[in-house]
Amino acid sequence: MNHSRRSRIPEPVERVLRDTHQYTEIVTRSAAIAVIALLFMFVAILVYQTGGTQTAYLHLAYLPILIAASAFGVTGGVAAASVAGLGVVGPLMPLDTVTGESQPVMSWLFRLGFFLLIGIAAGIVVGRLSQQLKRIRAASLWHPVSELPTQLAMEHIIDGVLRRSRRDAPQGLIVVDVKNAEQIFNTLGPEISQHIPAAIAERLRSWLAASSQIYHIHAGKLAILASGSTASLGGEAEQALDGLAQPVTINGVPVYLDAVAGLASFRDDEDGARTVLQRANVAVAGARSDGRMLADYDEIWMPDKERAVRLLGDAPEAFEQDQFVLVYQPQIRISDGRVVGTEALVRWHHPTLGLLSPGEFIPLLEETALINRLTFTVARAAIRQAAQWQREGLAMPIAFNISPRNMDDDRLTDIILDEIREAQVGPDAIELEITESAIIHDAGRVRERLAALKAAGVAVAMDDFGDGYTSIRHLTELPIDKLKIDRSLVSHAHHDAQYGSIVATIIHLARNLGLKTVAEGVEGRETETFLIAEGCDVAQGFYYSKPVSADELVDFARQPGRNRISAGGTPTPSRQPDE
Repeated sequence: MNHSRRSRIPEPVERVLRDTHQYTEIVTRSAAIAVIALLFMFVAILVYQTGGTQTAYLHLAYLPILIAASAFGVTGGVAAASVAGLGVVGPLMPLDTVTGESQPVMSWLFRLGFFLLIGIAAGIVVGRLSQQLKRIRAASLWHPVSELPTQLAMEHIIDGVLRRSRRDAPQGLIVVDVKNAEQIFNTLGPEISQHIPAAIAERLRSWLAASSQIYHIHAGKLAILASGSTASLGGEAEQALDGLAQPVTINGVPVYLDAVAGLASFRDDEDGARTVLQRANVAVAGARSDGRMLADYDEIWMPDKERAVRLLGDAPEAFEQDQFVLVYQPQIRISDGRVVGTEALVRWHHPTLGLLSPGEFIPLLEETALINRLTFTVARAAIRQAAQWQREGLAMPIAFNISPRNMDDDRLTDIILDEIREAQVGPDAIELEITESAIIHDAGRVRERLAALKAAGVAVAMDDFGDGYTSIRHLTELPIDKLKIDRSLVSHAHHDAQYGSIVATIIHLARNLGLKTVAEGVEGRETETFLIAEGCDVAQGFYYSKPVSADELVDFARQPGRNRISAGGTPTPSRQPDE
């Protein structure tokens, strides 16, 4: 495939690299000369002061020879070897400085020859290594297959050349991403797919402005560096996508491309290439998720997304500094108002954003592998708290949530059971809560994981029941002990006949299947009265207590005849009106 000279590394990049290389070479060689001179002086003084060339210190002369060969090649190695063999430890340096005995001629001649041999050999080796490094540097700037300048070349031209001219000419970056690149690879093979970037570049040149430069980022993704306002960049991106609407021909095979584009403008003089490329990639991801062909970073990037990125960036440090803490919401047996368990809920004590609720960070972590770390952190803290309560004579089972993504982790069962054994707590003091979405995710795998935990004595509850799409069949196939009725149903049950019928049906169904029921989100006496009438077993919600610390929960649980904690954290008598 033929490419014009425009495919090759832009001349400004070569100029920047050449200037940088020359400057670096001058500095390096100047420093090398100074070091070599100092080393020769040091060797001469040391050899003389320690008795002459009869001592082993003269072999230190190899060091400046090797440095000279590294900095100046064979010429430098020969020059340094000559200085060392004829001057520093040559015939003028006595064999014995005490007696003044001179060196035998053959001795210093042999040493000179050996010095020259080392200098020449080192110079040849270094020269070849230098040529290899130059080839590697050139390859890193020019993709060997597409013959397009690479991302590294783009970074050089943006950070080294264009930053100085942004005030006069606004610039931006357009990233074109082929969504079906993997499908093309699987269908047509690497012989075709590896030429996609070159084919795209060839097509785009007839649609883009002459000043625009095309760079090969990676397989199926190109970047276009263009000048102009955001509006003109958008127009150029639309032209690029229009140019790819028709199939490209690679080795005689027509290939249809499903391409999207994202654009990002340089905001100020401090924006570097990687920063703007990251923004353009975010825009591409936005276009993909929204089902659009083109997205502008400034249009899709909102403050909440910036906050999300910040939280994801802060999460690893939060684990290290134990910023994730547990609070506990009691679960009340409706028939007598006694505390029969508690649910552990996680909070994030962020150093600058304050106390964060689960809804602010768990959905973010669930998109990454960090959710596994969070679940294991919560599990460890909850299990150890249950063990402490058990040692204190308080029967207080603790429930905690398992994310659907945790079910993909083969370590889940072993880690939880190992924590239980290490804490020396009875398995019946622990309860896992899974959501309906976890079952839909992979019912077979969920059943396998839960069966192992249930066999060890751990209780299992289905959380948020009624809010998803669980098949009734799963209630008989999965090893669950409880149904937790979702708060969206419970909160309306006492005043809406349809919601009330749904909640009553769930309670009766669970009873017939031998399952306990827990009503979530109970916030008033009317709801509690309804649940009592329908025979619900357990309830939790702000009517009884907000989530509190472990110590507050213990005080609450040990108060006879009391089953609610007010907003201020003080236990209040059973069945009192809301405050």
